[in-house]
Order: sequence, then structure tokens, then C-alpha cells
Amino acid sequence: APVQGDANLDQIADVVHLLDTFFAGAPAPKGLFGYTDNLARDVLEDLKKDFFEEVDAMQDLVARNYQSGFALHLLLRGRNPDAYTYTVEFAERVTETPNQRADLALKYQALGLPRSMVWDSAGVDVAAAERAKKDELRERGPYPEDGGDAPPEGDITPGTQPRVAVTPGNGRKGESDTTITTRH
Repeated sequence: APVQGDANLDQIADVVHLLDTFFAGAPAPKGLFGYTDNLARDVLEDLKKDFFEEVDAMQDLVARNYQSGFALHLLLRGRNPDAYTYTVEFAERVTETPNQRADLALKYQALGLPRSMVWDSAGVDVAAAERAKKDELRERGPYPEDGGDAPPEGDITPGTQPRVAVTPGNGRKGESDTTITTRH
């Protein structure tokens, strides 16, 4: 018997309606789940950004609620919560991309913040990076390679700290544009 697929093509509207109804109450836009019919890529990027901002706000709200719960617990035990120093926060934002973390780190560097804060904002374990740097210096021989006196590729010679310039709103999608130049 012949397959009458084209005769039933109008019934796909039922499936589309079901998906639209399902995602109407979903916390994330349906485009993030792969249903991108009639959705431009830049609109999807904006929806994704808005959704991630919502997730970040929910993380902050949950952290504040936990902190209030700890304070209440201390009060119920007869202790003054102001006598204790503590904070509750998520260890890491799950919504930041590696590029966003690197951009933030470069902005912090441009502001002149301490190196450990810059590395931390980039998601680098500061203590592990310091240990690796010391190990690398220890492994380096006392004589420069190739008979020259230039540091290995990737190292910064003293007095040639890179200059980081941040231009707000000049990058893609209105984000900041970051430029790095080295001085010689």
C-alpha cells in the first residue's frame, strides 16, 4: 500500500502546538532545546543570555536564603550571627563561558587588580598556577636556550607587562571589546 505522508502533513501543526504549550511554562526558551523553527540565531543568543542571567539571579537568591537560614540557626542556638564571619555563595557560575571568564579577567587586569584575583576570575586555581610556575622556573636550566638571552615563548620580560584596553559596548552583541598589546 502506498504511504500517504503528504496527506497527513497538516497534522504536524498538532505537534507544534503541543511543543509550544509544553515550553510555554518551561523556564528556558525552547530554542535552547533545539526547537529553533523561525528563530534567528541572534535572537536565540539574546534568549540564552537572558536565561543565564535568570539562572544567576536564582543562584544568588538561593545563596541568600541559605545564609539567612544559617543566621536563624545561630539565633535559635542563642548565638549572635553578627559575631561570625561567613558567606554563602555558589563556588562557580555555571552560566559563564570560558570567553566571558577570560574577558572578565582581562578587565580586572586592566583595572590593576592583584594577579591572584585576575587568575581566580579566569577560573584558574591560583595556588596550582603558582606551584606550576615555580616548577617551570626550577626545570629551566641556568643557561638560555639557543644561546640567546630571550625568555621562553609566552614569558613576559620584566618591564614589558602587557597593556590591556577595554572598550565597553564595542564588541559583538554590545559586549566589551578587549585589546592586549605588549610594550617593548
